[in-house]
Amino acid sequence: MNNYFVSIIQALINHQGKISYEELQEDLGTSVKMINYYIDQLNFLLNENGIGKIQKKTRTVEINEEAIDLLIKFVETTEYYFNSAERAQLIIIMIGLIKKLNLTDLMSITKTTKNTVLTDIEKIKKELIVDDIYLKYNKKNGYYFEGNELLIRYHILFSLHKNNNKIIKAIKRDIVLEQFNKYINDENVLPKVIDIVLKTEDERHTYFSIQDLAISIIASYVRSKIKKVEVIDIELNKNELNTISKLEKAGFDFNKQEKQYISLLFKSAKIGSFTVNTRKEIIDCAKELIEEFERVYGVRVKDNPIYQMFLSHIESMYYRTKYHIKVSSIIDQTKAVSGYYITNRILNDVGEKYSLRFDEYEIELMNYYFECLKRESEESISKNNIIVVCASGFGSSAYVKYQIDELFNNEFQIKVENIRGLKKSVNDQTQLIVNVAGNSAIGEIKKYGIEYITVSVVLSDTDKKKLLNWLLKNPSSKNIETLHGIISIVGTVSDIKNKELLYKQLYKYLNEKEKVEYCLNDLISYEYINKIKQCDDLKEAIKNASKPLIIDGIIDAKYCEDMINTINKYGPYCEVVEGILVPHAIPEGNVVRPMFSILLIEDGLFVKQWQKTIKAIFVLAVTDKSSHINPFSQLIAFLQMNDNYLKINEQSKEELFETLLNFDCD
Repeated sequence: MNNYFVSIIQALINHQGKISYEELQEDLGTSVKMINYYIDQLNFLLNENGIGKIQKKTRTVEINEEAIDLLIKFVETTEYYFNSAERAQLIIIMIGLIKKLNLTDLMSITKTTKNTVLTDIEKIKKELIVDDIYLKYNKKNGYYFEGNELLIRYHILFSLHKNNNKIIKAIKRDIVLEQFNKYINDENVLPKVIDIVLKTEDERHTYFSIQDLAISIIASYVRSKIKKVEVIDIELNKNELNTISKLEKAGFDFNKQEKQYISLLFKSAKIGSFTVNTRKEIIDCAKELIEEFERVYGVRVKDNPIYQMFLSHIESMYYRTKYHIKVSSIIDQTKAVSGYYITNRILNDVGEKYSLRFDEYEIELMNYYFECLKRESEESISKNNIIVVCASGFGSSAYVKYQIDELFNNEFQIKVENIRGLKKSVNDQTQLIVNVAGNSAIGEIKKYGIEYITVSVVLSDTDKKKLLNWLLKNPSSKNIETLHGIISIVGTVSDIKNKELLYKQLYKYLNEKEKVEYCLNDLISYEYINKIKQCDDLKEAIKNASKPLIIDGIIDAKYCEDMINTINKYGPYCEVVEGILVPHAIPEGNVVRPMFSILLIEDGLFVKQWQKTIKAIFVLAVTDKSSHINPFSQLIAFLQMNDNYLKINEQSKEELFETLLNFDCD
């Protein structure tokens, strides 16, 4: 049984036996045709084991409820076949944690042939050499890694936390625990470490995943028996010292450097607010990232709660990227639909100054925050509000706020507040208080006579179900009233197996019917596209690109000067992809409507101070802080699609206009 089979089975189990093709495509990253192919193969296996077939409906994949328990047992007992990526992860973990490992050992755990393992090893060598890590072998030591120990541990933990499925996750965990028991014989070490870590968690120090952190600590301990880390310039706080002391009482033994590494694991796993002990360098880095973001997108974000959420995560991001720490798979699950290239450039520009190294998942995580910040800049039209309350009013409550926004499709004005400030925030429009402060806050919350729901920082399926049940009992807008009515009617004639999925799909349908916003096609006009052979001056090129908009009165000359001044001050902040500038400025009542004006430079414009060649300039006229964001993101998607940015100045005006006009903005 392979990863695709397990993923399909897991999806059916998690969705009570029914899931849409759309969700499966997203989970598996493959086409409907291939999903049906895998289901046909899987049904053959299920039939051999006396389990009912998976049914392929028009829009969904389903299995009878009675078969779900049988599916779970089937997954747990059936032999699993690893794909090449999974084999590589297992090999890296084993070489990193097991002494004197030979080829036979690797063949045994990966259940494959000698040639396959040797091929996998060669691929791993090529990947690791980028970080100056060498995978070596000799008869005395077996397979082993040589190189920077922090980077070696990064790859071990990356492989350990790479998000696959429950089967391979359990296999990886068992490898770690088996090796741990060679040094300390304790079959219950994982629940013990989880309990120790759990007791250190408080409002200012909430972890992405306690389970992931616990297995990271155990794996790092096992690795320390093979190779110690070098000296790390890091201070342990009181909470970390107490936790490490408890781990030592449980049998762990750490030298000074290993204690510092365990401290880094804690710091990297946290969702928490800045404290008086936060490094000045981290605060400066956060400020620079936000300033750069504001310059690129032309929005102001420092006064909204998502900014506090961003700050609450920036410290852990700093430690992960500074010291090459991988501590949880949850970080890898944050995705944003656009802006990756811009986020990547912002992070690399700022990160270089602070010696931070971002992998693709850290870039996705920061891109997720930037998308939150962009979305939060839009004005909410709802007066109904929800208050998310925690002890400090920052950190975890801001994180929960965004998750609820996603769940409720931004239908509510959601505030974050601390317990002491609750009184001033509650008003006649307050419909719900979401409690992240735990049982200690319930007494205070009850005083206001408003319904409350207690949730965890990372919303569980149970949390989401409670919130959606509340929503469906309390319609608060035209769309939600309609949804409430539809779902009530459906519930009277049939059993709704996945209310969350039904709610989301109905909401999307209703919202798309009445939502009006600009898209890329709306901002493109043939008259505003020009092409020149060459240009030697960037300032003149921007003026040339702006000219059609100025002539038609869409922008004035001052808006053009503001763009030039911003570029002079901050450099190529608006280079959204290589060689493509999208300059814009903060409007001061001098922009009539959002619009693009495009200048193609056939021979390119070499900007000496940047050491860059500019192929095209897309002047963006913006009227406010949000109306341009959608077409701006779509432009980036267009430029990246099929590497359009590489050949854009080779097109004629007519070709570019037609291509942009026909671009599918959906």
